[in-house]
Amino acid sequence: MPLDMMTQADNERAAPSRRRTFGDVLAEIRADEPGGTAKGAAFERLVKAFLQQDALYSRTFSNVWLWSEWPDNPGRPDTGVDIVAELRSGAGLAAIQCKFYAPNAYIDKTEIDSFMTESGREGFVERIIVATTSNWSANALAALPDQQIPVIRIGPQEFDLSDIDWAAFRLDEPQTMARKEPKRKLRQLADVPFFVPAKSTRLLQLADFVANAIYGYYQDNRRENFDIISPRIDYADGHLHGLYHYKLDWKECSCLACKSRLR
Repeated sequence: MPLDMMTQADNERAAPSRRRTFGDVLAEIRADEPGGTAKGAAFERLVKAFLQQDALYSRTFSNVWLWSEWPDNPGRPDTGVDIVAELRSGAGLAAIQCKFYAPNAYIDKTEIDSFMTESGREGFVERIIVATTSNWSANALAALPDQQIPVIRIGPQEFDLSDIDWAAFRLDEPQTMARKEPKRKLRQLADVPFFVPAKSTRLLQLADFVANAIYGYYQDNRRENFDIISPRIDYADGHLHGLYHYKLDWKECSCLACKSRLR
């Protein structure tokens, strides 16, 4: 077909497809919702579903409520705490604030003060601030460490690296959020370990697969193999015990192991 005869539909079919990302979902919220309050409410519903479905947080929390849904809501409107989550360990509740900002916006200390105050009144044992920007002012960051109730930050990178299927996610039905299907499954593992020099066989040992999956996750942000093994990593009482990431600034790291250490 001559190039000048190609239709728009032909061009669209010829163009490589791109999977919808978390960034695309945020762009849809910014474009579709009529005002700031509606955009924030849509993001809060997304975060609630994320905490219920994400591989780590779904094992951390047994219940997640919007502030208006929380059974023990004292009858006050939302003044800082947007979501309440119950820890599976039985340790108590987590207070969660959601901040729907532009990607290049900065979070200042004054913008988290009401949350810090409100979450200190209700007997919460953990605080989480979820934001659509990774930019924090120096004053805001300085207010987070050494709190009696610890503070965890969740930013865009954590959503990007999660196993949530953003291509299938629907803003009008956030409760249908689901994880991506693993590309491969482990099947028919040997019951008895068999060790042989690598040069003598073409077969991979399970340890080789695990090491490669972890290396790919940390080196190149490749999750396809890591997502297969991560549910099998030793995990109890809200803490990941079977994987440890040695990193000086681990509190700023969003990997599965470092997130668990913050609990």
